[in-house]
Amino acid sequence: MDTWYIAIGGQQQGPFSQAQIQQGLTSGAYSADTLVWRQGFANWMPIAQTPELQRPAFSPPPAAVGATHTVPCARRPRRKPCARCGQA
Repeated sequence: MDTWYIAIGGQQQGPFSQAQIQQGLTSGAYSADTLVWRQGFANWMPIAQTPELQRPAFSPPPAAVGATHTVPCARRPRRKPCARCGQA
């Protein structure tokens, strides 16, 4: 198990497990810009540049044959484009 440290306001905090860091990211306690470090890193890095701390991407199940959108793309709370029509 890796031991992680975070830096908030210039102060080192930790140690934390990978799961604790990911939970803090999910809850909003940490952001993608929060700096992290673990053994093997030369420098502190933002969470956004640390692949093992990234939240797993949500992958919705495939659409049923003949299904239509239930929420118009313009109101969909996503940042990625719609897989079907390409609208953001």
